[in-house]
Amino acid sequence: MSRYIPHPSLVVSITLTSVRTETGITLKMPQQACAAESIMLNLAGQLIMLQRDRSGPQVREKDSISKHKKLLPSCAPIVLAQCVENVWTTCRSNKHKRHLLEALWLSCGEAGMKVWLPLFPRDNRKPHSFLSRRIMLPFQINIYPLAVLFEDALVLGAVNETVLYDNLYVHNSENEPLEVLFPFCTVERTSQIYLHHILRQLLVRNLGEQALLLAQSCATLPYFPHVLELMLHEVLEEEATSREPIPDPLLPTVAKFITEFPLFLQTVVHCARKTEYALWNYLFAAVGNPKDLFEECLLAQDLDTAASYLIILQNMEVPAVSRQHATLLFNTALEQGKWDLCRHMIRFLKAIGTGELETPPPTPTTQEPSSTGGFEFFKHRSISFSQSTEGLSTGKFNLQKTLSMPSGPSAKRWSKDVDSAENMYIDEMLWRHARRLLEEMRLKDLSSFAAQLGFELIGWLCKERTRAARVEDFVKALKRLHKDFLWPFPVIPSCSFVNSPFKNGKYKTGNIIIISACILERCLLFYV
Repeated sequence: MSRYIPHPSLVVSITLTSVRTETGITLKMPQQACAAESIMLNLAGQLIMLQRDRSGPQVREKDSISKHKKLLPSCAPIVLAQCVENVWTTCRSNKHKRHLLEALWLSCGEAGMKVWLPLFPRDNRKPHSFLSRRIMLPFQINIYPLAVLFEDALVLGAVNETVLYDNLYVHNSENEPLEVLFPFCTVERTSQIYLHHILRQLLVRNLGEQALLLAQSCATLPYFPHVLELMLHEVLEEEATSREPIPDPLLPTVAKFITEFPLFLQTVVHCARKTEYALWNYLFAAVGNPKDLFEECLLAQDLDTAASYLIILQNMEVPAVSRQHATLLFNTALEQGKWDLCRHMIRFLKAIGTGELETPPPTPTTQEPSSTGGFEFFKHRSISFSQSTEGLSTGKFNLQKTLSMPSGPSAKRWSKDVDSAENMYIDEMLWRHARRLLEEMRLKDLSSFAAQLGFELIGWLCKERTRAARVEDFVKALKRLHKDFLWPFPVIPSCSFVNSPFKNGKYKTGNIIIISACILERCLLFYV
């Protein structure tokens, strides 16, 4: 290697590695998975790769070294990167995370980090002839890298913080006090995720298939939902706040990429809740109508995410639309017994005003793009995406709802009427649910409903004594009680047949009705 090294002091590091320009060599020869295939020479920050030439006849390394024969043939040197400070690679193998384990990671100082990422064909298909085997992707991190956790997609490093103390004084030669700024530096170890940077770089280069393979291999990581949210948030902030028009926006592509994962609905709503309201119109023009996403949450029985979308609908739609969706979510939460969510929905319905916005902002509508830029393998969803941002309103909407409230002495009376109407609307929904529970003889669910939501059960039962509280089928009611409260059925011994309700083959209806009424009364009094 003397012809590549002018002076030994220029050598920063020499590393033996199994990385090659051709991917998949470790799968063809599993017995040599950790064999040295290349030499990584860091020469004054210039990374040069010398890889073994396997095109000709092979010579065993052991025989070559022991008999002092000529060295194994090598290919022409390749300059991979400049300003390289550190190089990380591993010889471990994992067929589920080949992208991360067979990659070469570089620290390039002020230029950030780079990864020489391998590209694999999808489903073991033949790779395209026009695609390279590897690609160099740059990305920025906020720490100084010290190590790379390959399978965990983490960079371990250090971060420093400097504090200036300006209350120190010294005396000069003339005994005059001078203020001195004393710097105090603290260095801490920390970690940072980088996966969202790599996925974004692949999407920019129309390598969505490789991005999907890489993301699917890391989907089991505990912070993978945060990775998708970071990628969506960063692209949204850059494009929505850009002062110049973007000819080929990336946000629709990122949104369509995220739909491949079941966390799509949670990712979008978390990103929206952490973003300024002025950017929501741009976001939902790419990801879809928020009302449709709300309905998808209800179909998936994800009520907590649906409640988050309800906050978005409250700011983007008129109060009538918010009330309609809130009522639907409230009824669903009552059915599933999610009492905390029910209490939140009661407060939400009381907070919705009866007035409407002067100029209600329309819900963003989208159009299906004519081309997807290499994303034909993504599955189709019911929502559509837009590749252009034309027609989007960039102005901020007025967040304060302007209600048509009267002024003067009648304002207080009008406010009381609105509050009473809201309370009556909520009470009607609670009465309807309680009536249905009582008609279905679900006393256990009725008692939990009353206890959790503070429902006035005794007064309501007095009003319903001749309607929903009237027991028509006592046998069915008793069976339902035993089933709900896990009560054993009574066992009547044969010697007490004389005192049984059946006598001479005839059924005594009076006794069983009295017993049933007593049991029902005791159950209601106990659980109320």
